[in-house]
Amino acid sequence: GCAAPTEDVVITNCVIRSHCNAIKLGTESNGGFRNIVVSNCVVAPSRHPTHLHGFPGGICGIALEIVDGGTLDGVIVSHVRIDGPKVPVFIRLGDRARPFLAGQPRPSVGRVRNIRLSHLDGAHHSTHGCVFAGLPDHPLENISLTDSRFEFVGGCENRPDPVRMPEKAGDYPEATMFGEAPAYGLFIRHAVGVRLERVDLVARQSDARPPLVLEDVLLAQ
Repeated sequence: GCAAPTEDVVITNCVIRSHCNAIKLGTESNGGFRNIVVSNCVVAPSRHPTHLHGFPGGICGIALEIVDGGTLDGVIVSHVRIDGPKVPVFIRLGDRARPFLAGQPRPSVGRVRNIRLSHLDGAHHSTHGCVFAGLPDHPLENISLTDSRFEFVGGCENRPDPVRMPEKAGDYPEATMFGEAPAYGLFIRHAVGVRLERVDLVARQSDARPPLVLEDVLLAQ
């Protein structure tokens, strides 16, 4: 068999609780994702403190991931309150390259493009910060984040060098995979057509890192 895309999906008017990732496209991504809309939702801490993996507040609110080939194209996320997970939003293009079926050839690097995030409001996030990361020569394409606010705990005394951060191309994608990012708020790496408008990144404690760091990024014209 061959992988088919997940497409034409609407998620709206939901309250979502997870120890891991509340709203997630991936990890299995061979067929890709197309035309996905998420709106008017609340991501809240789990009511169950015991867990097999993750944390009661969750690892990530919204995780968009392509690591086994395939294309993620046309995702709109708007008007979502994200309360409690370590990371509010994580976008990742990686190269784990696991075939859809055993014995099939290794898939090529996929694509992540045309993502519109707006009116997101997040609170009680950890020192990891948000990461939007493509790969060298395989950037994220046309990503916008507008009219949003994220509040992080802050308090980090170190300022990691973004150029020296490992790519981790073949690793399992997780919002905390890079440790504490070079920015307390948002670190974007290997991306083209990025648009940021009216984004408020807040640290509750003094932090040695800036709120925003861009590495190998072309902003939208």
